[in-house]
Amino acid sequence: MNNKHLHSWQTPNIFAPLFALLLLALSCNTINEINIAITNPSDNGGSKDSTNNNQVYRVLFDANVNSAFTRTVTPIQPNRHLSIYAFEYRGNFADSVSYITNSNDELVSIYGDTMQLVSGNYEFYAVGVANNENLPPLFTNLSTGVAGGLSNGVDYITSSIPDTSINSNITLSMTLNHVAVQLVVDVSSSSSKIVLDSLAAATIVVPDTSSTQFSLFTSKITSSTTLASTPMAMNVNGSSFNQIILPINYDGDLELSFEAYINGQSTTQSYTAQIPIVGGVFSSGNSYLFEIELNDNTVLLTNFTINNWTEVNESGTPITPSSN
Repeated sequence: MNNKHLHSWQTPNIFAPLFALLLLALSCNTINEINIAITNPSDNGGSKDSTNNNQVYRVLFDANVNSAFTRTVTPIQPNRHLSIYAFEYRGNFADSVSYITNSNDELVSIYGDTMQLVSGNYEFYAVGVANNENLPPLFTNLSTGVAGGLSNGVDYITSSIPDTSINSNITLSMTLNHVAVQLVVDVSSSSSKIVLDSLAAATIVVPDTSSTQFSLFTSKITSSTTLASTPMAMNVNGSSFNQIILPINYDGDLELSFEAYINGQSTTQSYTAQIPIVGGVFSSGNSYLFEIELNDNTVLLTNFTINNWTEVNESGTPITPSSN
């Protein structure tokens, strides 16, 4: 961790729910990055800090007053959460604001507050959840910027703005990126004896969450080193299964169990496949596509692709990523 944040700091109100999220969008089916435009009032004047006579400026993130939207792709659903934190450059915590998206896809400050900063240089960090109503990670100690309590199935998104001078009511923009792991399994049939009609359901063994942590300052999730005892259901999307999982560093496979309709039959057939953890690592921010084939009584892994996570359906259902 960067030692610049190991200073003493004034405790913020961490007992209020932190967070909140974004957006509005253009019509499209995939997402590269989630871009937020955060706009402030047109006047550049600030107010005086009565304590030390420093100039205080407003960094307004209230979407009820100012436009906040994604400039690419489909809108993130209502009731998504995003929290933005400001730190003095290489210094202490300064301020934070929590947001939630409303039914108009607008970013709204939960408590109606605004960010107030004295003139100076700052760093900004954002973390949110894109695919459900979960709150972002809770930081009980912002000097370390580390939070636990993470879950599989949650699309954590994050961003940061480096050294930024605040000497007026300023306009800031952020690009949020996915920091969990997208896992997609495409299923097909190659045997003349098997015709795949549809997929019914699937479960997969997932990383244990007890040791995983999110770092605000590195925008990364640490890798789990063990597997959970209970498998997790996967989403069905046409001829694919998908799920969002936490990063893992583990020498072994993830067992996939699934049901499929074949050959026009009215009941499902059961299959099991081993999904390899390529190189022993599923890394934060990556998308992994595995292609498997039903071949008589066996399931064969025919191909896999690793990419940066750049495509997701914002209704919460990941889609098959494009290969490099």
